[in-house]
Amino acid sequence: MIRKPTTNPSATALRARAFTLIELLVVIAIVALIVGITVPALSSARNLAKESATNSTINSLNMSISQFEAAEQRMPGYFSPEQMGDTENASRGLSAMQNILLDLVGGPVPDDGSPISSDAIVVGPTTNDQVEVDLNLINLGEGGNNYFVPKESSFGVVQGGVTDADHAKLPDLVDAWGMPILAWAENDLAGPMNDDSDVVEFADLVAGGTNPAHYYWAQNAVYLNSSGLGLRQIAQRKPATDSSEPYSLIGFGGVTEERLAALLGSPSAPLNPQASAASILPRSGRGAIVLQSAGRDLVYLSNKDKGYKEIGGEFFYGRNLTPGSNVNSGQYPRDDGTTGSIDIVDGFDDIVTSSGN
Repeated sequence: MIRKPTTNPSATALRARAFTLIELLVVIAIVALIVGITVPALSSARNLAKESATNSTINSLNMSISQFEAAEQRMPGYFSPEQMGDTENASRGLSAMQNILLDLVGGPVPDDGSPISSDAIVVGPTTNDQVEVDLNLINLGEGGNNYFVPKESSFGVVQGGVTDADHAKLPDLVDAWGMPILAWAENDLAGPMNDDSDVVEFADLVAGGTNPAHYYWAQNAVYLNSSGLGLRQIAQRKPATDSSEPYSLIGFGGVTEERLAALLGSPSAPLNPQASAASILPRSGRGAIVLQSAGRDLVYLSNKDKGYKEIGGEFFYGRNLTPGSNVNSGQYPRDDGTTGSIDIVDGFDDIVTSSGN
């Protein structure tokens, strides 16, 4: 008698449900495609949300600056732009934004002989220009005469860049990516620009010369000289050897007076538009206070930004009138044949706005 082999129903069902190797690879490819589509979209959405939050912070600060100017008949800033631009501050490291916030959110100890808190620190651009600041006197909307109430997430001690012990305790304003928002305060002691650039400098690295400049790099040197800034410790200074690493065009090692003029000059107010592109200067600044976020790449005017390539890798003021490789003909020709001035800063992902005239 011949017995028929018994069949295991569960084994048969298992074999029927199993994926073939081709089917498995197809599923993996589909999953990888979905991930490849959704991850960049999510990253872009996050960056757009951070841009919106940063713009909100900057707009709120601009309103506070305007309110302070109307009430006090001056721009905020405990120390003057020339004091902030002093050579000593290039290494001492009080930022222009911290200086502005001393007026907008408080902290300086009144010179009235009252007892000073043990939390008081001494800050200032030079050893001759200092003030005691009580961190307990910083007022964030709890009453008092404060002009600016930053969100808790945008107000705090910045990671990296600061070497002075007391300055390292002084809060600063940061964007939604955790990077400090730079403030460029214009020096109201500088006279009007004219055709003789030797009489008045538009921008200088440090103060101390015979001719006062409109803007000084030293007021933000504490961050632009950093090799590790913010939560992700992003370098801003130009690397000594590795040219492939990104760096800030206005960071230590890369900054020049011409690059500061390109950032801080009003793009629609050329002083001498008939000059060669590299020699054109701005007649006026962007504003009494220019505010700058590094944007999503976390580098202030990065040399890797597409905006730098679009102007031919030449970041100077004249490129507002003669972008790319064009030579100025007096009609401000663009590469596409149209004419008129542009704002080369718009090509970068930095967020740049201004307050005051």
